[in-house]
Amino acid sequence: MGPGPVYTRRVIVVIGPLAYRPGPPGGTGEAAGLASGIAAAAAAAGAAVEVAARVGDDPAGDALLLVLARVKVGHTATLRDPTLRTLVVEGPEQDGEPLVPLADDKAAPGAAASGIPGVDGEGAGPPGSEAPAPLDAGDLDLALGYLLDARVVVVAQALGDAAAATVARHATFSDATVIAVVGPGTPVPDALDRAIVFERDEGAGEEFGTLVGRFAASLDAGAEAAEAFDAARAGLGWSPAAD
Repeated sequence: MGPGPVYTRRVIVVIGPLAYRPGPPGGTGEAAGLASGIAAAAAAAGAAVEVAARVGDDPAGDALLLVLARVKVGHTATLRDPTLRTLVVEGPEQDGEPLVPLADDKAAPGAAASGIPGVDGEGAGPPGSEAPAPLDAGDLDLALGYLLDARVVVVAQALGDAAAATVARHATFSDATVIAVVGPGTPVPDALDRAIVFERDEGAGEEFGTLVGRFAASLDAGAEAAEAFDAARAGLGWSPAAD
């Protein structure tokens, strides 16, 4: 992410860590992590969506952004970090579980068949952190500065006080609604005290990301929060905490 165009179209911004999950031999991979699930669900509901994240400048990062583009999720505000190895994961995903990297000596299934060299524990990128790297206040200031007409901002990672204040400032400027996704019993930063909060239960599954993404898309389309939640939970079996 560097100097580039400023986007002024209405958009949903999803902030959170990303990872790449290789597909089976001969198949295609997919984006992993709660943020990607939320973004994909919002895009499937017809919204324009951008993810704000940090990924490696490596083959796995290339593959990750390609699969996001295939589901119409943009990455204008995603930082490519040459010091970071894009996280590559395997196995079924539960939205409430942490992203777990492949072991260094275990090749990612289907990497060779997909034609993406280096998507494994040894060659995913230059030496560096293997954990999804959260965006700090400076990163978020730059990322959200590209997306001046954000109408909904979904925070799907823990934020420190400075980063939360940065999100709040940009949301105020663009008159955006903030959705904060937190773990059980996790407080929302003071700067985001006006956010709509979704508490992620342990082992919630991929339906949780679908719920939040649909909700964000409905808000973006002009629905009130209660109406948006009713539309989002249709067929998913979720109910508000107050019910």
